[in-house]
Amino acid sequence: MDMNLLTLSFRDRIQEQEFLSDYEHHFRLTFRIALTIGILFYAFFGALDVYLYPLLHTDLWLVRYGLVMPVLVLAAIYLFRAGRHTRTQEVLTLATLVAGLGVVAMTVIIPAWARNTYFAGLIIVMMFVYTFLRMRFVWACISSWLVVVAYEVASLEFGSVEVRHLVADNFFLISANFVGMAACYSMEYDARRRFILMRELHSERKRISNVNVELESLNTMLDRLAHHDDLTGIPNRRSFFAHLTEEWNRHRRFKASMSLVLIDVDYFKRYNDTYGHQAGDECLKQLASLMLEFTNRAGDQAARIGGEEFVLFLAGTDLAEACELGKKLRRKVEKMNIPHTGSLVADYVTISAGVATTVPGENLDAEDLLKQADNALYEAKEAGRNQVVCHTLE
Repeated sequence: MDMNLLTLSFRDRIQEQEFLSDYEHHFRLTFRIALTIGILFYAFFGALDVYLYPLLHTDLWLVRYGLVMPVLVLAAIYLFRAGRHTRTQEVLTLATLVAGLGVVAMTVIIPAWARNTYFAGLIIVMMFVYTFLRMRFVWACISSWLVVVAYEVASLEFGSVEVRHLVADNFFLISANFVGMAACYSMEYDARRRFILMRELHSERKRISNVNVELESLNTMLDRLAHHDDLTGIPNRRSFFAHLTEEWNRHRRFKASMSLVLIDVDYFKRYNDTYGHQAGDECLKQLASLMLEFTNRAGDQAARIGGEEFVLFLAGTDLAEACELGKKLRRKVEKMNIPHTGSLVADYVTISAGVATTVPGENLDAEDLLKQADNALYEAKEAGRNQVVCHTLE
């Protein structure tokens, strides 16, 4: 805690302003309750004026109700009004100073021999300022020590107090002030320590929150890397097989047909040798983007399962529809007109595709469908490439 230990203020001005705002917010209700109770007590003690000094109560009430109470009420109005309060400590200092000076004035009005009652009330006011009201240390000291000075002046100039009595009064009054200062200092020091700890806690929570966001982002990225192809961004082999197993079980429950379109880029090794691997990568990205156009149904998926091998999973699709989609894909690849002078089929990039369709049953599994699609792809290649072969798995 980097602060001035005499005035209890942080050396960092921004930190000090933040503390003052926090202190005002934290103890706003305390200020209001304490001042309200103080006003009630100050008012009720008027009955004691009448009981002890019936002949002097008019003068005492003039001080109590005519001079002090209006100031206390105005201070209460300020504290209870809505909005942000920026002068709370100054207002409380003025209110408590006036209250203390009022008691000092009453000690002058009553006979010197009977002033002990009001002298005790003066100590009560100072203890109230130092503790219950939760005023800040510096402002509480200003209010209370000014009251002490006022009492000294009033006693010497107007009170006709014997020196030995004044010495005794000072002993108790100054001692009470130092006790009150110690209590007030301790309370504000603890408040500042709480403020620092809460700031550090907030900062730590924010740091942890940022770390959690970063971890979540990393987990998302790792999950994507684990299930998506680095180059094309579409699902990879692992993701495809997990999806195939899940959809196989779903289609088996509903006894629905499903299809696979296994795709291979014709003479892709020659493409890389002719145009370079960077051009080859760009070609694969374009083909992957095109295949995504064929995944319109819930459950459809396009994936890259090898270097130049792709697969389309078509949910709820029979052989005729799947075969037509495969042929449509082949034609669209041709229309892309990506130059491929190294191909033995055409002067542009082409694909071969094997289509397999089945309704999952008890005697079949997903691997059987994949083998059937692979057989169809093999036949397409053997037949000269750039074509689609379709099989049904019974």
